[in-house]
Amino acid sequence: MKSFFLTFLILSSAWAQDSKVPEATLGRLSKLYPDQSLEFIKERLNNAPTEFNKWRSFPPYYYEMIKRSEVSDLFKNRMGLCAGDPHLENFGYISESKEKSLFTLNDLDDVTECSLDMDLMRLFIGQKMIRPDLKADAFLTSYKNGLAGKSCPAPDFIKSLEADSLKKGRALSKKNKALLDSMTCTGEYAPLSESERLMLDEFIQAENLTASCQKHGVLKADVQAMAKNFSGPESQEIAHACSRTKESGGSAGGKRFVIFRKSSLGVVDAFELKPLSKAAPDFDLSVTDDKREEVFVQAVKTYLGPAMKEFYYPVRLQNKLYQRRPLWAGNAAVKAEDFDKSLESQKEDVILFESCKLGGLHARSNPGTFELSLKDWERASSSLETQFRSEFGQ
Repeated sequence: MKSFFLTFLILSSAWAQDSKVPEATLGRLSKLYPDQSLEFIKERLNNAPTEFNKWRSFPPYYYEMIKRSEVSDLFKNRMGLCAGDPHLENFGYISESKEKSLFTLNDLDDVTECSLDMDLMRLFIGQKMIRPDLKADAFLTSYKNGLAGKSCPAPDFIKSLEADSLKKGRALSKKNKALLDSMTCTGEYAPLSESERLMLDEFIQAENLTASCQKHGVLKADVQAMAKNFSGPESQEIAHACSRTKESGGSAGGKRFVIFRKSSLGVVDAFELKPLSKAAPDFDLSVTDDKREEVFVQAVKTYLGPAMKEFYYPVRLQNKLYQRRPLWAGNAAVKAEDFDKSLESQKEDVILFESCKLGGLHARSNPGTFELSLKDWERASSSLETQFRSEFGQ
């Protein structure tokens, strides 16, 4: 009887969560995620209990919402390379060397060309959900400083992340080291099917073919045509691999592969292959794989630097485009739980630091000035916040 009552409470709680979201919103989400069932979308909503969780879980919804909003005309200028989904937890340090780490966007799933003002507004509204008393003028001043090439003062919270990044470098996290040591796929990780194993073998071949042929100026199309008949060097092999499908967050539903590759010298290269799907701002555009690949490579060079291309470059396997991401890339990211525990006096400083950094990144593709007035910005942000809360039952 006790277990029945507990099950009833859980199911009732899930039903209550779903019932808050209007049918019209569920219909829009179904159109934005045509490959996901309504049941899976509802599960994603249940896995995003707070307003900020929902905001970061469905990036395309934000851009679709702007298109039909009363303030849509404000977001048609200042085109450039957008992050697509800038929010508190998509920033962090990435190790460039033993002595240097770079603070930047660490998740490039949604990079594309769009209005930089839309990109900035996404960061602002998300930060306001975390810090309701955040003032628009302070946020925009910090952004403009970054846009103008001024330095961004780092609070102690950010400095501690940098120290952590330098300490960890490119070492495996405890979780991933345990996964490699056990040579099993446990927890959130699943074993590979035979077809997936063949695909990962193809990755080794295509990767080395691309690297060797590009050095000699061979065209990309020719590289892809030869990939099926190419055998990679014996000095590289996949030591262990698992599959993983997230059930929450903006990339939920896409099957990815966690790969541990070992060289003949025993050095382990650990990374994920993630489907490189349509970027959130491109929800209503027909974007070819060639264009998506081109913009993604451009974003890696712009946001991470040319030296990071080898760790992030996309690869086509079985007619599907994947991005590569090293597992050490998120070792020193801003995490909400750590942010919540930080000193109250530093929280706004962290938010302003991120807005300044986004300004610096935006300037690399469009160094023009920010033109919206404070009045228009506050009107637009208030309107979009209200619209989002209404449509997600918050």
